Amino acid sequence: MNKLIRLARPFTLGHTIIISLAYCSIAGFDFKTTILATYSLLAMHAFAQMTNLLFDRKIDKINKPWRPTVTSEVKLHRAIIFDLFCMISALAIAHLIGDFFFTMMVLLWFFAFGFTAFPVRKNQFTHVFWMATTRGFIPAYMITQNVYIAILMFLWNCAFNPTKDYKDVKGDLMYGIKTIVNQFGKSVLIEWMCTWGAMFYATLLGFCLACALPMKALVCFATLPLAYAIPRTLDEPPAFSDNNLAYDTYWFGFTLNSVLLAVAIS
Repeated sequence: MNKLIRLARPFTLGHTIIISLAYCSIAGFDFKTTILATYSLLAMHAFAQMTNLLFDRKIDKINKPWRPTVTSEVKLHRAIIFDLFCMISALAIAHLIGDFFFTMMVLLWFFAFGFTAFPVRKNQFTHVFWMATTRGFIPAYMITQNVYIAILMFLWNCAFNPTKDYKDVKGDLMYGIKTIVNQFGKSVLIEWMCTWGAMFYATLLGFCLACALPMKALVCFATLPLAYAIPRTLDEPPAFSDNNLAYDTYWFGFTLNSVLLAVAIS
């Protein structure tokens, strides 16, 4: 079981739990609904991670040869069964919560599966925006039903999720996967992060001034040092995951922004 859990990338799953709890707090869910919603989102995230690893075995032989799908630590048929279990349980639990939540979960499944099954990654911009929709906009909106929070989470992911591609240039290019860094280089990737990161804070300020979000939501400016640090850690080895420190810091910022919004709005 431990090896199967490794397929689901437990570092990001831990953040997913905290983010989901923050969103449920904003939505005002009771304890039971919070547990169900968090499990459903966690299971779908695990499905997305494992599906990506199963589809990308050839690429990971070059980019990340230590992953269980490459080393054969996990039998392929067991990985597929566990992947399907996560998908089915996520949708089944979502159905118990309500029609809107279930519909959004089906949409999230489509985006999660489509990231590896469709030619999304053949263009560097659809690559980024698809991931930002999957990790940012849909999960935030499906729980909080607050489009302003969803837009903010989309922007944060647009800005910093591309850090995951920084170490993967060789394998990605070999298999026709286009990313910001392998199409434009490190300097443009840093400019991309700084520009979209600035858009996150500018949009946050605009929403607060327009009374779309309470002024207390400006507490999210506390994550500004992280946004400053992320581009400067691209070359650093990973602290917790198998990407790099920039990727780890991006996830910490994503989680912290979600928690701060929950504190400000709940």
